[in-house]
Amino acid sequence: MTRPAISTTALGKEYVIGGTRRPGDLRDTFGAVARTGVQWASDALRGRMPLLKKKERFWALRDIDFEVPQG
Repeated sequence: MTRPAISTTALGKEYVIGGTRRPGDLRDTFGAVARTGVQWASDALRGRMPLLKKKERFWALRDIDFEVPQG
C-alpha cells in the first residue's frame, strides 16, 4: 500500500461573527474610533442607545480526518 500524498487529522474551521474587526494601522484605528464616537453621540441624542455587538462563534468543520492518495 502506498503512502498518502496528504493526510490530516482533527482538522477544523471556526468562524467568529460580530464584535469588532482589528484595524490595519494607526490611521484606521483613529478613524474607527471617530466614526464610532460620532455614531454613538448621534444615537444618544436621538434617544437610541447603541447596542454592543456580541461575538458568535461556530464551527463550520470540526474534527475532520482524511487522506488523499498520490496521483
